[in-house]
Amino acid sequence: MTGVQRSRMTGYNWASGRLLPTGVEGERTMASPSLERVREGLEAAQAEQEYWNQHYGELLAKYAEQFVAVKDGEVVAAEDDLGQLILVLSTKNIDIRDMWVRFVTADASKLLL
Repeated sequence: MTGVQRSRMTGYNWASGRLLPTGVEGERTMASPSLERVREGLEAAQAEQEYWNQHYGELLAKYAEQFVAVKDGEVVAAEDDLGQLILVLSTKNIDIRDMWVRFVTADASKLLL
């Protein structure tokens, strides 16, 4: 099956990236990304990592032990709780998918799942 992935997962829409209501299931298809889209994604990931590498010290000094949301190089919100951060962003009509979010800590063991 070239260029198409199939999923029979319940509760997740691959096309929109959103969860489906409980009990909704079925086959969904998603075209494979083009090489250009893959390159764009890689470049975006590299830019994000460079941002965190360059600014982590100053973010740690100001937002230690908090989840920090960054959009276009600017902190738009920071909260101790990820759920609260998402709520704050939604009240500001900011889509979390349009930004970078990290937990800022000096203790790397807190970043392990």
